[in-house]
Amino acid sequence: MNWPTLFDESQPNPGASDADIDRFVAAIGQPLSAAEIAEVNRSQQNPHAVGDPLHARYRPFDPSIWLMPNRPLPADYLSFLRWSNGGWCRTGEREFGFFPTVDPKGGVRAMMLAYHVPQYMPGALPFAFNGGGVFYLFDMRAATAENYPVVCASAGNLGWGKEECWLVADSFLEACQGDSNVEDLQSPETTSKYDPLELVAIYIEHPLKSIKTLLNIKEHLGIETSIAELKKMAASVPCCVAEGSTYARAIHACAKVNAIEPCLGIRMMRDRSVSLPLKWGS
Repeated sequence: MNWPTLFDESQPNPGASDADIDRFVAAIGQPLSAAEIAEVNRSQQNPHAVGDPLHARYRPFDPSIWLMPNRPLPADYLSFLRWSNGGWCRTGEREFGFFPTVDPKGGVRAMMLAYHVPQYMPGALPFAFNGGGVFYLFDMRAATAENYPVVCASAGNLGWGKEECWLVADSFLEACQGDSNVEDLQSPETTSKYDPLELVAIYIEHPLKSIKTLLNIKEHLGIETSIAELKKMAASVPCCVAEGSTYARAIHACAKVNAIEPCLGIRMMRDRSVSLPLKWGS
């Protein structure tokens, strides 16, 4: 990717070296150190005034049990960091203030801990601000062979709920290619009553007409299951072939397979009896 030509304007930092990238990748998902736990604990304050009935009920959270987003980082994101380790970029009304790999105040991990992201959005990795108080974050809750959805959430209202975060793009590169203000995307893009970030399972719902469809399922769903094992599973439908993807990502993946042979369906992870529409607005 020719990063300098992608944006209308950019103020890049010097790029990260391979050694910088290696240290960043190795450290970003590690459990909190004793010093980090102590710093997070010092940052917690009772939000309720003395005399407020809620003051005595306040309990600080325990950062020692946080689960850090410890999955491989997207190749296009690491490519960007090699060009600009942090920096500022803008296209149209879309603005990025990228966090550098390692910085005690403004680095990726420092920002994640300073805003207590693992407490409110476990599985999210913040990588930039939008020029205001809105985070860009990777949704790393589910394993993926290629990339992660990019979501946005206000730094003062973090969470995975529909009122707290919203989908921006299916990948880092796609997020960078956009030119709209991400805050304008906060309203639902369709009339669908389902959350695009709902975690779902993908099922083979109908007997397959062609063995070649298994190859398409394996490719477009990014699963490691062997063709032989998929063939055994497909002999008794319905059968689950992938789970943990977001609803938005599953729609795109299923569409690629179903365009060749309609066979896949999407179900809620939390209630497998609920089948979800295969396109928005249905």
